[in-house]
Amino acid sequence: NPSLHTVNHPGVLLFATLVLATIILSPWCLITIGVHFLMLWALLKIGCFPRETYGITVTSYLFYALVALMLLATQKASLPAWEGLSGPEGGIGTDDTFYYTQATDDFDPSRNGALKAVVKPLHNYSRFLRGVVHVTSYFKNPELIDLLLINSLILSFVPALCLRTARLILPASSDRHHKLIMKSVFFLTLLHPSLWSDGLVLIRDGLTATFFMAALLSVLKGAPFAYLAIAVILAYFRVSSALTLVVCSTHLLLPVMRKRYSKYALLVVTVFALTALFLLGFAYISGYVEQKGISFLREDYVEGFIARSADK
Repeated sequence: NPSLHTVNHPGVLLFATLVLATIILSPWCLITIGVHFLMLWALLKIGCFPRETYGITVTSYLFYALVALMLLATQKASLPAWEGLSGPEGGIGTDDTFYYTQATDDFDPSRNGALKAVVKPLHNYSRFLRGVVHVTSYFKNPELIDLLLINSLILSFVPALCLRTARLILPASSDRHHKLIMKSVFFLTLLHPSLWSDGLVLIRDGLTATFFMAALLSVLKGAPFAYLAIAVILAYFRVSSALTLVVCSTHLLLPVMRKRYSKYALLVVTVFALTALFLLGFAYISGYVEQKGISFLREDYVEGFIARSADK
């Protein structure tokens, strides 16, 4: 197969711009970025990523970190009272205030979402962010920017995961055509506005998108146990995303598993399918789906958005 290393990376320019932006916003966060480079290298090794994806992932991190800092600066300028958070939950903002308050214990009752964060149990994503705050406190005073940068680090794996998926599912072609396809996949993923708006603020959407793509790649590679492990991690952060993953992707296991496990493929896929049905049935029977308002079409969200727009 042609190499994935087909994208010309403007890494030096991105790195210089990121360093300059960090010095302007919070110079001590240069230490955080240095730590993230070490983490990035370790995660690429642990995740068995091909060496040719290293440059792609580093470039993605530089780009997403820079966009996250731009969003932070924009929100600070437009909503100074929120200190970089997105604003009132249910209005122009999202629930990043909730997670930030739980993760840092920085309680400001004037912020919509802060009181809910104190009253409600600690969310699993907030537990993860608390861990980031704890580790960061060893080398600097933790700030919102440190938590946004860890989201950028997680999201930076998505373009490489999409490239690896594209190489698996697309038919073989000429080297020139292949390079064009790989570049298109990379830039369409990197520049996707939803990844910016939902992955680079302090919410868990970027994290779930990363694990979702990793799980799909595991399915296509015929690695059921990696798929199961990723699905469990995904469920820890957002049960509804794990349910969606299992329901939508379990059937993809059979053709891939036939090549790898031959006569045992049907048995393995049947176990996974029964597990998926059990989890889905339990979610409905226990009332979890109704309680969380889980919907593939997000009717409540759309109707609420229309109602708020009509009021204005």
